[in-house]
Amino acid sequence: MNLPRMSAPLKRLQTLRLRALRALTTWPNARAWRDSGWALLWFALFALATGFATRFFQAQPTAMPPLKFLGVMVILFVFPGITEELIFRGLVLPHPSEDGFEPRRRRSLVVSILIFIVWHIGNAWLIFPAARPVFWDWRFLLIVTGLGWACGWSYQRTGSIWPPVIIHWFIVVVWKACLGGPVFFK
Repeated sequence: MNLPRMSAPLKRLQTLRLRALRALTTWPNARAWRDSGWALLWFALFALATGFATRFFQAQPTAMPPLKFLGVMVILFVFPGITEELIFRGLVLPHPSEDGFEPRRRRSLVVSILIFIVWHIGNAWLIFPAARPVFWDWRFLLIVTGLGWACGWSYQRTGSIWPPVIIHWFIVVVWKACLGGPVFFK
């Protein structure tokens, strides 16, 4: 019995659905968490060196009351944490279990990083104009590039969205809590 062939757009949607499902349901083992910890450490050193050397970061704790900032932390876990990582890593990058993963690994990581950068520029232009002074700053975009690498490498290494979510969330929380990062919503 011959089954009908799927149209290309339908096949692409099926691939994206499977990628999202695999990204969300793959749980990393201890080695994968350790490797992701190294990616976080590498990126944190890069971001701190870049941020302080270019005066993008300021050692300045948030003036927000602790309970209110706790609410901000929860929001940041969902957005940008889960949402951006699911889109830019879970959907854009092939899952390690996909056929042909290895030949596409590096190219897809570069594409993911470029889309991640363009998203931040476009987000400030189209959706969130209050973020323009920050999101259009070359220093911010350089740090975003490093974050895209760390999260993408971690995802490709683990096949799970959860380590990149933790990396992204942790970095944004530290920036907003201690390094003068603006909180655009109150």
